[in-house]
Amino acid sequence: MALELGALELAIKKLGNRDIERFRALAETANSFIDGDRIIDAVKFTEANADFHEFLFRRADNAALIGAYQNLAVVTEMKKVLPGAEWIDPNIATEHLELVDAVAAQDLAKAQEIIRSHAQHGIETMRKAEAE
Repeated sequence: MALELGALELAIKKLGNRDIERFRALAETANSFIDGDRIIDAVKFTEANADFHEFLFRRADNAALIGAYQNLAVVTEMKKVLPGAEWIDPNIATEHLELVDAVAAQDLAKAQEIIRSHAQHGIETMRKAEAE
């Protein structure tokens, strides 16, 4: 979460309309593998979700920051834990789109708030999946 907050601060002022369109498309793709509180396809969701979250890191244009994020191995853990899981916090999909809206409005405080809550919902999803 802290790394994503840093990427947000570096990227938010750099993003143009095309970037926002791309960010929204990535959110919608990730969300297409979620139906309410159900994961439709955990593998495809994990890949699309990684693309969505890495977008801000790529646009921040900071190699050290993206390297640190990739070293966390979030995607690797999700690929291990989520297949077979059925439940996902229903806020995840909503937050993807809310984050895009906040970034588009250049509302840093709102985007930070969404990233914090999104991280917590992701943790809750992973904990429940591990327990299944």
